[in-house]
Amino acid sequence: MKKILIFFLCFLLCSCNNEISSFERKKISFDEIFQIDEELYYVFFYLDGCLACRNIVLYLKEVSSLISENIYSVDLLECSFAEEKETNIGVTEYEMLYIPYAPYVLKIIDGEVKDKLAGYQAIRENDNFFSQFS
Repeated sequence: MKKILIFFLCFLLCSCNNEISSFERKKISFDEIFQIDEELYYVFFYLDGCLACRNIVLYLKEVSSLISENIYSVDLLECSFAEEKETNIGVTEYEMLYIPYAPYVLKIIDGEVKDKLAGYQAIRENDNFFSQFS
């Protein structure tokens, strides 16, 4: 019985890790966040091994098919941040960003952070966030 349980847990963990790695087709580095040549795009910060990040990837894959796939991913461990601050709204340079935890999504319009969602529940419950008109 223990062997079956261990096998099932290993299978579950491996399949979850594949969700994030398959979403990395649009992975960018931290310093590329404001170099993307699109009017509207989203940047998803994640951590490998983060259960909330793995779960939100399925949702983001669904959303990305509806919004022309303009969601980019950044590994939070590859980032260095500015001093802690309350908001990222209005930021136009990666050196000024502060991302406290993952999952975290920035909405960037015309090279400026216009909105953000922090945490699994906030991302899942704000469908209008992924709209050009919100």
